[in-house]
Amino acid sequence: MPYDVLFIPAVTEDELRLSFEAALPIAEKQRSQIAVAYCEDPLPANVASEVYWQPATLKSYEAEVQARRERLKAEFYELCARHGIETAQPEDAFKHKGVVATWQDFRGDRSIIFGQLGRLADLSVIALGHEPMSHWMTVMAEDLLTQAPSPLLVVPQSAATLPPSRVVVGWNGSVEASRAIQFAMPFLSAAKSVHVVTVREKHREWPSADDAATFLRSKGVDAEGHNIDRSDQHTDDLIVDEAQRVDADLLVLGAFSRPRWRQLFLGSMTRRALTNPPLPVLLAH
Repeated sequence: MPYDVLFIPAVTEDELRLSFEAALPIAEKQRSQIAVAYCEDPLPANVASEVYWQPATLKSYEAEVQARRERLKAEFYELCARHGIETAQPEDAFKHKGVVATWQDFRGDRSIIFGQLGRLADLSVIALGHEPMSHWMTVMAEDLLTQAPSPLLVVPQSAATLPPSRVVVGWNGSVEASRAIQFAMPFLSAAKSVHVVTVREKHREWPSADDAATFLRSKGVDAEGHNIDRSDQHTDDLIVDEAQRVDADLLVLGAFSRPRWRQLFLGSMTRRALTNPPLPVLLAH
């Protein structure tokens, strides 16, 4: 399945620029649509004072919303002009043969609306600046993962240019890990090498890393399985260490493959991959 539509949520100008430039090489490789959307949450009730916002406050808020929307929209069109990307209305994007970009803006609950828009994309892309992902962005990314059937690509600013040539797949035999492999096939099939990595656990039955690598080779992917012995390190640290050892430029993971109660006690590799990834991470739930 190619990545025909790449979805980018527009939140800040810097994140929009970084996400657009991370998505662009993928779009150029696959002649994709880059669908950018902005959404502003409605002004909440003033719970602290138990009264509604005063007209002057509402007017100031609306002016701020409009200014932010216009800045992001201007940044979108400036990025398209700088990179020579045509723009179109969403309903006309399919008429274009090459890369095309679309802009939409909405008013409502961003988590819900961005999740709904993710259902109409083949891949969502969020790029980070120098700082780790903020709490709000983490929540939005988790909503994208759980509300949309498509994968999420998180790209740190220090990342090499995509598409990747060396990929590590974190494999635990879960449904989520299997979905991640299926969703990552456009990257895996074009990569020079793919390492399927499993951390051995006692009394755990699953298709092995070698089994997953054999499956990928049947699809024409140059893949090999690697089994890592468990140590005092977290499983996610061991897999990231392996990705850095082979100089991978993409890590593929199943998201939230542990029960949520276990994540509370053991930590979540998904959340760590979202907030401060050392390399680009493709996640699927």
